[in-house]
Amino acid sequence: MIKTAVIFIGIAIFASSATFGRYGNFNPCDWTAQDHAGSTAIPKIVWAGRLKAKFLLEGIAQPSYSDCMLAWWENRAEDAVEKAGTR
Repeated sequence: MIKTAVIFIGIAIFASSATFGRYGNFNPCDWTAQDHAGSTAIPKIVWAGRLKAKFLLEGIAQPSYSDCMLAWWENRAEDAVEKAGTR
């Protein structure tokens, strides 16, 4: 039991440090903007504004952590589909 808990804690620490190493923060709204900015020539601030506008159109004035996480996962899934379709 303790061995399993230590393994899970180790995986969580590794995943957290990898996420922080890649993005520099733990805000999924920033992750989405940073991923888009890295794949295009449009600056990160523009992508952040587009994401906020998307949330406002959906009626979400203050996106929560889970709203941003869902948007990030949707973005990752769309990118995966696009990359798979171009091969």
